[in-house]
Amino acid sequence: MTIDKVIIIDDDRFDRMLVQRAIRKAGSTAEIFEFAWADPAMEFLSGIDDLSGYIMFIDINMPRVDGFQFIDRLHAMLADRLTAMKIAIVSTSMHPRDRLRAGKDPRITYYFGKPVCVDELARSVFGKPDVGCRSDETTMPDNG
Repeated sequence: MTIDKVIIIDDDRFDRMLVQRAIRKAGSTAEIFEFAWADPAMEFLSGIDDLSGYIMFIDINMPRVDGFQFIDRLHAMLADRLTAMKIAIVSTSMHPRDRLRAGKDPRITYYFGKPVCVDELARSVFGKPDVGCRSDETTMPDNG
């Protein structure tokens, strides 16, 4: 599946910018939509009939609704369409409980800890070879 639409949901503006930068450095020209809160993202997604070609990058640790709760609510609302979209967790949480929960959830395709390596993103998500960036250009800082 070709990824041509990207949704980033993270309450931290800087983290959203860094995920977007990593996606661009991975060579993607996909259209990117950013959301700081779950509600506007949910409203946006509910208006889309066909989610194929979409990938959603979502942080776990957000106020109001965490990433897992958002995925549950989204599934309850769009279960018939949600299988067409890839879901990637991007989080500072390296807690084994979060990784295990994500790994057991068939709706979640990828789990990236922060910092995210552009090469890993390019290979895993976009099916591209390593882009050969220096490590200081390819990662996102862990800003807790």
